[in-house]
Amino acid sequence: MLVSHMSSQGRRIKRNPALIRNAIQRISQGHSLNSVAKAAGIPEASLRRYNSKPEMIDRPTGPKTLLTDEEELGLATAALWLKERGLPLDVLQLKRSAKELVEARG
Repeated sequence: MLVSHMSSQGRRIKRNPALIRNAIQRISQGHSLNSVAKAAGIPEASLRRYNSKPEMIDRPTGPKTLLTDEEELGLATAALWLKERGLPLDVLQLKRSAKELVEARG
């Protein structure tokens, strides 16, 4: 299957680092990359990349975050506080608030 790394809805499946490490260990024990990839449900190309560059296993995927954990928690707390008082933020307001936090930081 060419898109085994995609779910039925076309989204990428997040990989479990422990599963990847286990698969790499099995390859180092002499199992073929193809058989390990199939058994683990990891695309062969991805497993080959992780095997050649193990430092990539724990590397975060996706775009870098713009807010710190503290800023994100503060924004979420404020949004919930407003919602509890009957003033929920819409998506645009939430994005605008996040942008203001980033800009205020410089």
